[in-house]
Amino acid sequence: MNSSSTQGIFSILLKKGLFFLILVSSVAHTEANSPFSELMRARIEQIHSSGTGNVGGRQIIAIDLIADTYARNGFRRLWGQPHDVKQLMALIQTAADEGLNPEDYLFSFLTARLATDTGSSIDEVSRDLLLSDVFLRLTYHYYYGKTNPKKLYRGWNFSQIQHSIDPVSLLLQATQDSSIKQSLLHLLPAISHYAALRKGLKQYRNIEFNGGWATVPPGPLLKKGMTNERIPWLQSRLRASGDLALGTTVSRDAFTSEVEQALIRFQQRHGLKPDGIAGPDTISAMNVPIANRIEQLRANMERLRWVSQHLPQNYLLVDIVGFRVKQFLHGKENWSTRSQVGTPYRETPVFRSVMTYLVLNPGWTVPPTILKEDLLPKLRQDSSLLKKKRISVIDQSGHEIDPASIDWSSVTLKNFNYNLRQRPGSNNALGRIKFMFPNNYSVYLHDTPSKNLFEASQRAFSSGCIRIEDPLELAELLLQSNDGWNRKRLEHEIATGQTRTVKLKQPIPVLLMYFTAEAREDSVILFRKDLYHRDASIVDALNQPLSNNAVIDMPVWYQ
Repeated sequence: MNSSSTQGIFSILLKKGLFFLILVSSVAHTEANSPFSELMRARIEQIHSSGTGNVGGRQIIAIDLIADTYARNGFRRLWGQPHDVKQLMALIQTAADEGLNPEDYLFSFLTARLATDTGSSIDEVSRDLLLSDVFLRLTYHYYYGKTNPKKLYRGWNFSQIQHSIDPVSLLLQATQDSSIKQSLLHLLPAISHYAALRKGLKQYRNIEFNGGWATVPPGPLLKKGMTNERIPWLQSRLRASGDLALGTTVSRDAFTSEVEQALIRFQQRHGLKPDGIAGPDTISAMNVPIANRIEQLRANMERLRWVSQHLPQNYLLVDIVGFRVKQFLHGKENWSTRSQVGTPYRETPVFRSVMTYLVLNPGWTVPPTILKEDLLPKLRQDSSLLKKKRISVIDQSGHEIDPASIDWSSVTLKNFNYNLRQRPGSNNALGRIKFMFPNNYSVYLHDTPSKNLFEASQRAFSSGCIRIEDPLELAELLLQSNDGWNRKRLEHEIATGQTRTVKLKQPIPVLLMYFTAEAREDSVILFRKDLYHRDASIVDALNQPLSNNAVIDMPVWYQ
């Protein structure tokens, strides 16, 4: 290639916003007059000039990264070793184990192509480009996830460290060292939950391969001591998922103690009341098709790929669908408590923030949504409710006014020029303590007077905030670095009834996450009800052919 051709490709690359100053020297060391290098250089220039990225009938996705890779390598061959190609093809095939589709990585096409290569230089160039592109696809999908969370979650603000991986260097090093498998598998989430979900995915696919599970017919409650023609279906279903061990001998139509214990195990794994009674909710969970459970596992593996690579060492996790708040120290769960989250009509959002302070004996200003949808309709019927709940009416100057001076029958959100503020106390909607972290949703953690609701298995009762069962214990944990603060002092300050703000000496990240499948420490898979119907959009995005996705560069949702 002459000098004008060399200038042509760099002009194109620079127009793409790529600054390859380091590449000038690498091009100078290109093998002199190598037919392969000349063809590769011309092919890459053609790809950029056409903007299509079409190679051998398939689309190159990582166009700019491909150009960078080969320019840095002097346009030399990367996939000349059969062992490297074999490693990559094996990884493509096992992408299904990660909940991904091997066809996104051209598995069938490459298998056929590799079997029929003519050995011509043109075929070798196309082969090298496609293999490199597939490597880069796997790099991004293993490390960041295939799908774009910003398109799936409004207000997504989790961020990766920009350029936390250099895919070009990774590809060059992997092909140089023949470490294809090691380089790619190293990118997958290293946390134990991900490995357990992968194991669960394999387990549930095996169940599907062996026929899945039978549907339990609807009917009256089934419980211990009963005999019923539906019980064999119940036993079969519990055996299929391993809740009733295959070797367990039970009478075919009898609801025995063994069946009851198996049912309790099933209920515990699915976030249901573990009462050992097969009622409508339990039967409904049992009759979810095996294919749906497989998709649920895939969706949650993708969620972990979105966030797991750069989790902080210490953080609070709001497990929305699991109805728990957990403290992690040094990457390990240290503490947890039950929680209540938003109803399906007032969803608790997914986002990340940093908790900086807590408030003892907080007051509560009624938010507009609750005012409009909950409180005003009740006040039109009975304005004495304000006195019962110790709620004051505050005008725009901050002065308290007499509720009797307002014609509540004609009040709407638009013409109501006051704030309603509940005074601190044991019956305050926020309880005795709230935990604050800045966000655009006015969402925070807090105590609650509705303690009885923690006994429910499905705890979606709030207007979006997170109510926690043991706020004092959490406060004590968070204030360990604050001199002079302990449980006794917290109780004393709360007993005064005075509102007090306490800044955390060590602020802590707070992650509000939505997982409908997770794993216990013993790798047993737990399924949760898809409370806000969020799994389907992830599954749909995973199932979309990759050619319909944006061209790969640095994923914009992580920048």
